[in-house]
Amino acid sequence: MTRAGRRRVAPACLLALACAALGTACSSPGPGPRVTPAPAPSFSDLPSTRPTRGERPDLGPAPADLHDADWDHARVPGDFCHIAGSVELDADSYDVTGESSLWGTVHVNRTPQEVVYGDVTGDGRDEAALRVGCDNGGGTAAGDIAFGAVVLTSDRGRLRALGTVTPQYEPDSGTHAALIGDLTLAREKVTAEEDWYRTSDATCCPTGVAVTVWSLSAGGTLTAGPPRVTS
Repeated sequence: MTRAGRRRVAPACLLALACAALGTACSSPGPGPRVTPAPAPSFSDLPSTRPTRGERPDLGPAPADLHDADWDHARVPGDFCHIAGSVELDADSYDVTGESSLWGTVHVNRTPQEVVYGDVTGDGRDEAALRVGCDNGGGTAAGDIAFGAVVLTSDRGRLRALGTVTPQYEPDSGTHAALIGDLTLAREKVTAEEDWYRTSDATCCPTGVAVTVWSLSAGGTLTAGPPRVTS
């Protein structure tokens, strides 16, 4: 959802309003709803391999058209949460964990917004951006640790990562990890909106907005430009 003459409401704010209406406690966002893609190889059919120098990380088999992929069980790089290697998501379980070099054992999940598609490499086939997050297992928004978006491509039947988009503007005064908002995938670039927190913001509702453009380098990986604060 984009802003067209009005400010986009952050997903965390919508969750807080819904919980308030029901009179229940809010918990951290869980994995998104299951999709029903066309038959495609499972991402867990084969183990992922470590990339050789100059290669994009290999995350297992993938259909030629990523619109046909089953993202509920995708394997993604864990770097957005300082996890070495990759993590296999499971939309049916909240018990997916990883070992973060910065935070110890963390829960990993796919945030509930839809997958975003666009042709970044210019080969006529869409890449996919999958929003991910990690938390401390506390079950509330205050336990959120980090958010990102993994940009993935299908390369000769293998799922590979072009890079992980993470918030680039996170002021020291923030009260909560910045969120990845709207994403746009275009030729040789990914534009990411970042929803960041001011000191006065509750964990439900960030009021700051920044935009970072990530460019596809000659080596085929994404590199962040400087963040631009827009609100």
